[in-house]
Amino acid sequence: MKQEQLQQVLVKHDLWINDQECGERADLRGADLRGANLRGANLRGANLYGADLYGADLYGANLYGANLSGADLYGANLLGADLRGADLRGADLRGADLSGANLAEAYLRGADLRGADLSGADLAEAYLYGADLYGADLRGADLREAIFANGSSIKKTVLSISGLQYHILGYVTKEDVFLKIGCQEKALKEWRPAIKAGEFEDEQDFIDEAWPFFIAVEKTLKALAKTKEGTT
Repeated sequence: MKQEQLQQVLVKHDLWINDQECGERADLRGADLRGANLRGANLRGANLYGADLYGADLYGANLYGANLSGADLYGANLLGADLRGADLRGADLRGADLSGANLAEAYLRGADLRGADLSGADLAEAYLYGADLYGADLRGADLREAIFANGSSIKKTVLSISGLQYHILGYVTKEDVFLKIGCQEKALKEWRPAIKAGEFEDEQDFIDEAWPFFIAVEKTLKALAKTKEGTT
């Protein structure tokens, strides 16, 4: 789509948002928007289902409640974008810059976020079941009550050990407590595998891999176990 055509769509959409005459909701389903300049664009509630936004510049864009399911956002610039409540099911967000973006309550089921920059992003209450976060940078991200599996939520603890911050993520489900740990210098792909609370036969293996952080992890595990007991 040419920039001139896109601009016309944006103007009509803005009128639609403000309940003005001649306003029309942006219907960009399957549109070719590769590399498009959408910096600061107001696409609140727009339909971008299956759109090709490969490498698009969406810096600071308003995508609140937008339909981006199945969209190709590979390498897109979404720094500081408002994606609250957006539908991003199955979207390709590999390598996308989502640092500082607001993804609170966003629907990211099955989204591909491999290598994405989510540092400082707000993912509170986001639905991430089935999302691929391999290699994603989640430093400083708000993951309060984010959903990673049916009926599960995430708790985040940051401990300072020897001058470095170590992040301990606890997945609390109805059945078990899971842990992942990592250092502020490492992305998610380098985090240790999750273990189940109570599987003490695997404790030695975990100590061997996670040392010297085990004591801190053990304390957090016990605290999470108590939290679990208090909710049953």
